Amino acid sequence: MSSWSYHPLGDNNRDQFISIVGESLNYPGTDIWLTYIERVGPENIRCVHANDTCVGGLAFYRMGQWYGGNRVASAGISGVGIDPAHRGTGVCKALLQETLRELHEEKVSLGALYASTRRLYRSVGFELSGHQIQYSLMMHSFRADPVARELPLTRITDPDPGVLAPIAEVRGRATNGNIDRTPGLWARIFEPINRSTTTYLFGEPGNYEGFATMIQGNRDAGHPQPLVAADWAANTPRALQRMMHLLLDHRSMCDRFRWNGGPQDNLLMAAQEEHLEVSNELLTLNRIIHFESALTERGYPMALQAELHFEVTDELLPGNSGKWILQVADGVGRVQRGGSGAIKLDISSLVPLYTSMHTASQLVAMGRIECSEHAMLQLADLVFGGPSPWTVELF
Repeated sequence: MSSWSYHPLGDNNRDQFISIVGESLNYPGTDIWLTYIERVGPENIRCVHANDTCVGGLAFYRMGQWYGGNRVASAGISGVGIDPAHRGTGVCKALLQETLRELHEEKVSLGALYASTRRLYRSVGFELSGHQIQYSLMMHSFRADPVARELPLTRITDPDPGVLAPIAEVRGRATNGNIDRTPGLWARIFEPINRSTTTYLFGEPGNYEGFATMIQGNRDAGHPQPLVAADWAANTPRALQRMMHLLLDHRSMCDRFRWNGGPQDNLLMAAQEEHLEVSNELLTLNRIIHFESALTERGYPMALQAELHFEVTDELLPGNSGKWILQVADGVGRVQRGGSGAIKLDISSLVPLYTSMHTASQLVAMGRIECSEHAMLQLADLVFGGPSPWTVELF
């Protein structure tokens, strides 16, 4: 790293890290970043030094992501900040490279992040992998079956992640890209900065079918206001109907509902009228950190038996490079060295295929994949096919 050195967070660099990341992310305030450090875990923060001075750092949540119905170990990279006096020197890229090498040695499968600059993160192997779409629907767009009110609704102000996590897991297994949250990430949902929340559970205790965590508004902002969800999940048809009753019951103070979802959002299908706005859309990025672990941990279609032959190039993490065979049967993937290398790609081009954001055929048309066997290309479309990937929160 030239004259730079790579260090864990400690008493000698914590204040410098807080100052730099607060300025870099336009979020100054010591208390905010002390809370952040507690939530991410100080052991998961890395700093880069020039001589004895901290000039930047990053953090990573040791979370999971759901792909193909399975949990895949992931590092949610966050809080990346570099002292402006050292920007443009390559220090941030070097910090990312060292972090990825460390995680590769641990056999962590994936890295995930939201990019402030795609060029930097693409230079170390990250690529577009999914969506976060902020929707806004007018309340009068919703209609709900009156019978759904029979499903119990419980209001809680001190939610337990141990209760909500299994509900979110059901949703996660049915889609791609959702996060299996750490306690710190659940805290971000329940306790957003300078806001309060209320959580509702749909169903009987021990058999909950959904939940919604709503961010409470501020009367100073005027009336009416949007009702905003930090997160919600409805895993049965009646839970979805009960969710719409909950929204309609807020009409006296709220004229529309705002939430983060994906391209195939259930609530869009359930709404009776359009009246839809897309307030914002972000694209997530992933990186295959450990090829063998990533393809082994992912789930695959249960009814499919297939064998795919890859030839992978990864300049940063050469342990991922070479020829690999992926054998899929009964929803399980097994990986070994060898094969014909019929599907040729670099490690970043594997990302949108792995996450189901693009098919192998689409990636061939983009020039991101070469495939010498048409039948194997069609198999790859099936092996990695699935719902469009999306995530709820920023991290």
